[in-house]
Amino acid sequence: MAKSKKRTSNKKSKSAAHKSPAKKKAAAKKHKPLKKSHPKPESGSHSKTKKKEQKKQCPIILFIVICLAVVAVGALLHFFYRNDGMRGAVVIKEPPMIEEEPEESRVEEIKEVIIEELNPIGPKIASVKERLDTPNYYVALSDDIVRVKAGEKYNMAFGYENTRDLSYFYTSMTYSNFNEKAAKYGPDVIIEDWFESLTTIEQVQYKERKIIPFKLTVPKGQQKGRYTFFLNVCYFIPDATYVEPGCSEDQPKIFSRRQKLYVDVI
Repeated sequence: MAKSKKRTSNKKSKSAAHKSPAKKKAAAKKHKPLKKSHPKPESGSHSKTKKKEQKKQCPIILFIVICLAVVAVGALLHFFYRNDGMRGAVVIKEPPMIEEEPEESRVEEIKEVIIEELNPIGPKIASVKERLDTPNYYVALSDDIVRVKAGEKYNMAFGYENTRDLSYFYTSMTYSNFNEKAAKYGPDVIIEDWFESLTTIEQVQYKERKIIPFKLTVPKGQQKGRYTFFLNVCYFIPDATYVEPGCSEDQPKIFSRRQKLYVDVI
């Protein structure tokens, strides 16, 4: 029995010794312990560049977030304004724009106030009424001579009384460039620049008085001296052979004597 056991053991050892090298390798792999895989540490330069890229991306991301927030707030405000705001919500409305008047218009307004205070129209109308109360006085001016500086205004008035049962009267102001004081001809003027909206056609009943206030305006830069004007009140006659100075074709005849006005530009 002992000999048989030895033979079997010798056979096993011989069989093990005669195994092929491939089988030996496979058997070695089966019994070889597995190695744990650890991540390789990153190099120092690579980690630094990655941190820099992260720092660069942070402001961009923050900017995108702010833009999205602004767009969202704008959309909400637009919604509230369009629907007049929600209940309990405060709607902010911009105050209305107040357009400031130009300085020139303010200066003109101040001048008008000064004219009314220094030269009110009330006494001028009273002067016309007083003159019309004079016998044989049918057309009257509030002033005969006026002293005004260039660029200034002056309140005046004129009037007339219908004593001939006429219907329509035409009034106008004309200019004579002959300076009687200096005995020579003066500069030409544009009537409309001196007397605004003075030419009128009025229907007046019999025994009715018509009193019209107006302003004399001396243009800026006007040459100093005396200027002579005539107030004309005209009426209609069917058989008129010519149009008198200061009248029109429809009202060609002077109603009463022409009223002379001297304007001294000082």
